[in-house]
Amino acid sequence: MGTQPATPLKIPPRFIRNHPSVSAIMDPNEAGEYLLRIMESRTGIELASADILDIGCGSRFPASIINRGIDVGSYTGIDVYKDMIDFLIKNTATHPKMHFAHWPVNNALYNPAEEQQIAETTLPVVGEFDLICFFSVFTHLAPKEASFMLRLSAGALRSKGRIFLSAFVSDTQKTDFIDQDPDKSLLRAMYRRDYLESLMKDAGLAIAGFYTPEKLIMHHYVLRHDEG
Repeated sequence: MGTQPATPLKIPPRFIRNHPSVSAIMDPNEAGEYLLRIMESRTGIELASADILDIGCGSRFPASIINRGIDVGSYTGIDVYKDMIDFLIKNTATHPKMHFAHWPVNNALYNPAEEQQIAETTLPVVGEFDLICFFSVFTHLAPKEASFMLRLSAGALRSKGRIFLSAFVSDTQKTDFIDQDPDKSLLRAMYRRDYLESLMKDAGLAIAGFYTPEKLIMHHYVLRHDEG
């Protein structure tokens, strides 16, 4: 852990989306650092020198980076939640390595009123990144969205970069995809493992690592460019 900030980043409760079961294990700042270090270890990309793109960023990682003094090359967070992004932009203005952008696209769970679909747009930031992460994003994406998101992230990934993503996957379900909660669309999107991995391959990505669930995180992948 690095130097503590003179002024901590205090996240309003309405912008904290951690499941209560997660909060019962660790406070958000500690949990954020724990997950960032898992990502660093499994991708082999050092946070201190990495340009990081966090898609569906939420507020946990920005708060952990600032409040626990985690050194990063740069951190760019994008999210469909405009009020939260506006808050983060305003309250991280003194942190030059931190950047945020609102992405006004439809998601059945988090942004159902927005008409613009993911497949009709591009990322709201430009450039390439060493590390692109999706924590609890593919858990709320339908297959068409997931496929397009993989292609977008592949296009923003540097040649030696890595993508880290978590997902609900099954080796035994019969169908490619199940939206498991009929009462709340995309609350729990479950993919058959071989189908999700075929979407990765179609996006020009190869699997560098696959990991089973553990504390605070479900199944997760490390991806790289497929070099043939």
